[in-house]
Amino acid sequence: MKRKLNVTAVLAVLLITMMIGQPVSASHHQLTITPLAGYSSDYAIARDINARGQIVGYGDAGQGPTHAFLWDNGSRIDLGTLPNGTYSLGLAINARGQVVGWSDNDEQVPVPFLWDNGTMIALSESHGDAEAINARGQVVGSVTVPPDVNTHAMLWQNGTETSLGMLPGGVYSQAYGINDRGQVVGLADNGSGIYYEYHAFLWQAGKMKDLGTLPGGTFSTALSINQSGQVAGYGSNAHGDVHAILWQDGKPKDLGTLGGNASLAADINARGQVVGFSNIASGETHAFIWQNGVMTDLGTLPDDILGRAWGINDNGQVVGETQDIVNISHAVLWTK
Repeated sequence: MKRKLNVTAVLAVLLITMMIGQPVSASHHQLTITPLAGYSSDYAIARDINARGQIVGYGDAGQGPTHAFLWDNGSRIDLGTLPNGTYSLGLAINARGQVVGWSDNDEQVPVPFLWDNGTMIALSESHGDAEAINARGQVVGSVTVPPDVNTHAMLWQNGTETSLGMLPGGVYSQAYGINDRGQVVGLADNGSGIYYEYHAFLWQAGKMKDLGTLPGGTFSTALSINQSGQVAGYGSNAHGDVHAILWQDGKPKDLGTLGGNASLAADINARGQVVGFSNIASGETHAFIWQNGVMTDLGTLPDDILGRAWGINDNGQVVGETQDIVNISHAVLWTK
């Protein structure tokens, strides 16, 4: 049986070696960092931002279970859960303000959802999540498909759920990004039979293409794709280190690190700006923005020590989290 990969857990393993608050200047970077407040506790993570500045993420819902949230014009909106659910995570937002992610249902099974204008609906009754949505309302993610209980990359559009298939010889796949042209990226089993030897893929016109790895690397994952077809993600290199990758014209480019041995690219905008996170020389993880061949440390809130950037819009606004010494994450916005 192939289990679904928990990407958050994988990333943690790879990288271990309210109202808007007042802007806080930080060293090491060229952007201003602002905490996104509005929670009854400090825990919150911002995951995506659209061109209108609407931000989606998740956090503590009044000292209770984690809920998906939307920050809009300084207000924080609790998106709730599916009927009789307890938890939800907001992962992506499109230009129309539609949000996708996952919520548990009345059977306590996490399933993909679409939230639109105050209403949350389940996109599938199978275990899974929705990771990205484009301006056309096309949604991608993954679900566990019976009877083989393998994970399939999925596309939802106009009420129809479509499996994107597998790479040759593979038995599982997951989708993480989609652009307005309907091109989809993610990861898929490359048929080697080794669990963690998955490869980044590009799906278009009904066909899945293996994007390969860095030279000498064994695995890769694609997390985001822009309108030009540039793809951001991560993968191993010949030394076994995990580095942020930019695929352009089908070729992987190593984006390097902030001085440590690991990095990850989480999102890319129409201008080719890439955001993510990397180890610095001392070992801590910091958020970065990469542009024109240069990776810049975005820094953290003054009392925090770690940072991760998860999303960037076409205006260059960046969202993510910074984390304090007791591992509490705080949702933040980086702006010019």
